[in-house]
Amino acid sequence: MTTTLQRVGERRPNQMPPVLSSEEVSAVLRGELAAPTAGELRARLATDYARRCGVDEDVDPMFGPQHTPSAALPDARVWVQRFALALVECLDGRRPPTQLSRHVDADVLGRLTRRYRTAVRRGPRAGLTRVRRVRVCEPCDGVAEAAVVARIGGRPTPIALRLNGTDGRWVVTVLEML
Repeated sequence: MTTTLQRVGERRPNQMPPVLSSEEVSAVLRGELAAPTAGELRARLATDYARRCGVDEDVDPMFGPQHTPSAALPDARVWVQRFALALVECLDGRRPPTQLSRHVDADVLGRLTRRYRTAVRRGPRAGLTRVRRVRVCEPCDGVAEAAVVARIGGRPTPIALRLNGTDGRWVVTVLEML
């Protein structure tokens, strides 16, 4: 019998699965008691992350992402100015997109990651990288749309953002660049 450490200096025997009785083994061999197939075992052990992470009808809506009204969110203009600076640094390859992951949707993060990798391969650009102008409007409660003009490597770059108030913070759900 092997032993494992439970606490420092204290040993206990390994926990083994229960032993089948001879009657149960005979029943399995005769086919009276069905043993799980390999497919059934794989189905029990495998985790379907797409189903678990997606929207499920059985999930209580109180535990999913919650809409947040504009009054409970930081000022959209100030937030967009700060986010736009971090975004422009990411697009220029100076900041990893994982630093923005808390504030962007999964689709937007994927696009940013691809642009970041391209910028890193290309190398640093000459010229300033900065945010020139920010315009923000709020078409409805908890939603903001922003137009940003930035200079990336000395070239003006227009950026359009759509922000949704989710779980007490702004989340960028749409990002368009020309």
